[in-house]
Amino acid sequence: EGRLEDVLAGASAYCELLGTTLAGQLLAERALRGAGRQAAPGSGTEVAAAAGESEFFAGETLARATGLRRLVTGGAARLDALMPTAPVS
Repeated sequence: EGRLEDVLAGASAYCELLGTTLAGQLLAERALRGAGRQAAPGSGTEVAAAAGESEFFAGETLARATGLRRLVTGGAARLDALMPTAPVS
């Protein structure tokens, strides 16, 4: 069980991680569908583009997923130092 602050501290990173993971899945499915159509005449360039986009996304974007996971599960302790202990009047 965590504090509400812990959950909220990781919410933005969670949304980014979810979007990144979903985009990776969709690109991978596109590349796999393209690989199945590779035998069709004239589809070689399209298949190569889909595979290249998937590989680029995996290398450039999915690699950050581990760091995002740490932000999601890290809790609010890293933010506590930024918050004043008493309201400023």
